[in-house]
Amino acid sequence: MQHLLGRYLRYWVTKVSFEVPEGDRIIKELWRKRLFVYPSAIPNIIRFVVGPHITYEHIDEFVSILAQVVDSVK
Repeated sequence: MQHLLGRYLRYWVTKVSFEVPEGDRIIKELWRKRLFVYPSAIPNIIRFVVGPHITYEHIDEFVSILAQVVDSVK
């Protein structure tokens, strides 16, 4: 077990949080697009996890979709 645990702990996972207008509506819309972000205890803050398998291309695509969703919710 220790060997398996050590193998997985060497990878870093980053949690990213930011403020958006209409957080609940944006979360629902992103989930419809199968982009899984989660609410924070702070209103209108959404968060997501970036694991070692995520590339810069993934992040660029996510930010582009997020911008479209935020504009459509305004």
